[in-house]
Amino acid sequence: MDLNTAPESVLQTLPGIGPKKAAAIVALRAKRPLSRVSQLLEVRGIGKKTLERLKPLVQVSSNEAVPTQARASSPEADSANTGAVKP
Repeated sequence: MDLNTAPESVLQTLPGIGPKKAAAIVALRAKRPLSRVSQLLEVRGIGKKTLERLKPLVQVSSNEAVPTQARASSPEADSANTGAVKP
């Protein structure tokens, strides 16, 4: 599961992650997208043992997530979605 895109409800399915930690993960990635799984150590209550349990289950996307609204409003996004190139 991708830590940068998973909703809170999905994060809560991870072992040791309840509503508060899931919300904290979402808040952390709202400040800046995660670039390493080890950044979960910045979340209060996630220590080395929890991180080791989570590592095989999670990943982080290689590029920054772009908000859907920004993608939909750009001409590049339009041509990427339809295959057509706008002049």
